[in-house]
Amino acid sequence: MSARRWVLLAAAPLAVITGLAFGWRWVLAPLLGLAFLTWSIASLRALVQDAKDDTGLPAVEDGPERTVFSCPECGTEVLLLHRGTSRAPSHCGQRMTARTELLR
Repeated sequence: MSARRWVLLAAAPLAVITGLAFGWRWVLAPLLGLAFLTWSIASLRALVQDAKDDTGLPAVEDGPERTVFSCPECGTEVLLLHRGTSRAPSHCGQRMTARTELLR
């Protein structure tokens, strides 16, 4: 058996005894806090991973065009003022679609 299973097997009777003796809030509150902390760290990791540019492509020069990115999920539009990378930003967990317009 793995160490994680041993910890769970040892913690289960302790949790039941604590819940019966002192109230279940002493058991459920730390579990809820752990779930919230896990979710928060996972969300921050997703943001950090998304911010990294792992394509390795050189920066695209600004030209006589205007690029607008739109989110297919919610419809949010972002006007690109200066292109730093060739990678599209993401919103709602998905890559945004680009629409390029030529300026006159």
